[in-house]
Formats: sequence, structure tokens, C-alpha cells
Amino acid sequence: MAKKSLVPALIAEFAGTAVVVLAQVGTGAQMFLLTGNAGLTIIAVAAVTALALAFGLRLAGPISGGHFNPAVTLTLALTGSIRLTYLLPYAIAQVAGGISGAIVANVLWGEYAVSAAPGITPTLQPLISEIVASVVLISIYALAVWRGTPRLTVSLVPLWVGAAMLFTPTNAVANPAFTIGRAFTDSFASIGTNAVATFVGAQLIAAVAVAALQWATGRRGDQ
Repeated sequence: MAKKSLVPALIAEFAGTAVVVLAQVGTGAQMFLLTGNAGLTIIAVAAVTALALAFGLRLAGPISGGHFNPAVTLTLALTGSIRLTYLLPYAIAQVAGGISGAIVANVLWGEYAVSAAPGITPTLQPLISEIVASVVLISIYALAVWRGTPRLTVSLVPLWVGAAMLFTPTNAVANPAFTIGRAFTDSFASIGTNAVATFVGAQLIAAVAVAALQWATGRRGDQ
């Protein structure tokens, strides 16, 4: 039997991640320009992020699983839900999508194609915020695999991310591809370059923690 090509899945992961980051950065720029109000802008970004995720998951889910997130892919690879050899290609496609989405948004809103801001180096509170947001997000994907109901992610992922963006101190980035991508913009939705390592580290810690819980409980997927 011929080996199934990864290309469609990688295109889906790239495009889905790019669309969500484009939506986040573009909405942040638009709403802050219109209102000048950070609170209203965050609410708008959360709502549009949820809609973009729902759209992307609906379209890309049957093709790639609709991860759009290297931390999710890492957990699923560690627990046998996808082949371990898929991890690096998926992660590259996702990060490239995140960067591309930010660059397109920058161009649309008259900024330099690539810009950045150093921001503030995170303390313990943002670290915990990202771990909590990421654990819940990754667990939704894991639960969908355990139950054999991948469509569960289409409803629960947008709901969790949209809500958690409003009640966590870091606005629940919960995704290394989003974190890295949004470091390429100096706009409302920017992730400061000083925060990237901390955020990504927290998100990967969450991925390993969920994988460890799956292994401890004997809940592992089939490749």
C-alpha cells in the first residue's frame, strides 16, 4: 500500500494557523484603531479568534486533524494518536503559518511586513496562566481522541479559547505557533519577544503533562 502523502495535511495546518493569527492581529489593529479601548479590543479579538478556529477546524479537521498548534501535535504524537514522524513537519507548517498570518496582517494594516516589540519578561503568573490554558486546550483534543469523536473539537476548542482569552492574564495564547507568529508584529495583538521563550516553554510543559497523564491512565491513541 502506498504511503499516504502528508502534503494536504501540512497545507491544511499551515493555512488554518495562518488564518487564525491573521484574524487575531487584524482584529486587534482594526478594533483598537476604531475604539482606542483595550478592553473592547480584547473582547473582539476573543470573539473573532473563536470564529476563525471554528471555521478552520470545520474545514481542516478531516484533512489534518485541525491541530494548528505544535503543543497539541506533540501530545498526540507522544501518546500514539498520530505518528511521531509527523511531529516535525506539522510543527514547521504550523509555525510558518503563524508567522505568515502575522506578516499578512501587518501588510494589510500599513505596518512593516515584519515588526516586533520586546515587551515585558513574564513572571510566574503568566507562566501559570499559559500552563493552565494550554492543559485544558490540549486535553480537549485528547478527549476527542479517547472518545473517538474528533468533531468534539469543532465546538469545544473555539469555546474554550474564546472564553479563556477573556479570563486569563495572558489572554490564553496556549499555542507555540501563535506565540511565535505574533512576535512578528508590533501591533495590539503582539507577543513581546521577551515573552516568547517563557510562553512556548509553558505550552510545551502542558503538552508533556497531558501526555504523561494519558500514559499513566493507559489512554493512548492508535496511529
